[in-house]
Amino acid sequence: MKAFPSLAMVLCCMLTTHASAQQARDTGFAFLGPAREISHSSSASRDTALVSAVFTPRLVRAAGGDFGILSYATDDFTLRLAAFGMLELFGEGRADHTLPFPSGDIGLWRGLFGYSIAWSLDTLAHKSCGARCALEGTVSFRHESEHYTASNDATTERRYVNYPHIGDFVMPDVALRLPLGNVDLTVRTQAKIWTSRHQQTPYRFGPGGDVIVRWRLWDRVHPFTSTFAEYYFASDAPNAYFVRNLTGVLIPSRYGDISVHFVSEVGHGKGFMVLHKEASFGFGMNFAFF
Repeated sequence: MKAFPSLAMVLCCMLTTHASAQQARDTGFAFLGPAREISHSSSASRDTALVSAVFTPRLVRAAGGDFGILSYATDDFTLRLAAFGMLELFGEGRADHTLPFPSGDIGLWRGLFGYSIAWSLDTLAHKSCGARCALEGTVSFRHESEHYTASNDATTERRYVNYPHIGDFVMPDVALRLPLGNVDLTVRTQAKIWTSRHQQTPYRFGPGGDVIVRWRLWDRVHPFTSTFAEYYFASDAPNAYFVRNLTGVLIPSRYGDISVHFVSEVGHGKGFMVLHKEASFGFGMNFAFF
């Protein structure tokens, strides 16, 4: 009978040692992985780096990624250094047809690249609201350029020569993922602060934010709705605003998420469509690695 308490103590010590070793394996430096604890992939922003397509009313095609290069984890927090890049093609006209293959004008395009540093307060978040809870602050440093496809003929009219450009900016953001039963509520607030002072960069400050609701209804299908809004304050150019919503379903996997959704937009366009304002409704799909 005396052997039982001793055996129990030995097993308890073994389990404690195993848990400590597992915790130790989860801390320290690591290479490659997600750029953030709270993924940006479900954002309705058109500055989200993933593989995406909008089929109607205008064709929009994008490819990109936001990948963590190096992370450092402690028992309380995780720091992540990441690289960001994407290319988006779109046009002025509406899609000619959707099936069997989408076709339409995609003569305009823009490119974005940069890097970010994210700091997630893991222990504080988990103690406050559970294992799926997350609180994270990120600072991104980005450059955006606008382009159009034209003939090499020197006499080609340069329609967009005096259009405003984006250029260089710093973007701090703070995000919270709050689990409510089997629903995840993600709220993010951000601000674009322009650092370039080129004569074609009239923008100075651009606040924005996300509200994302993801319902983990089934293991393989998660209904979701995501709304993003931002406003650009400019000098010597019109201010610009942009509101966009994605509503549909997410299909999660070990490699990333696939989403099929309706797309609703109102406000100014992106790139050389920034002076054009409209409201539209269509559908599209995304694939994100993280």
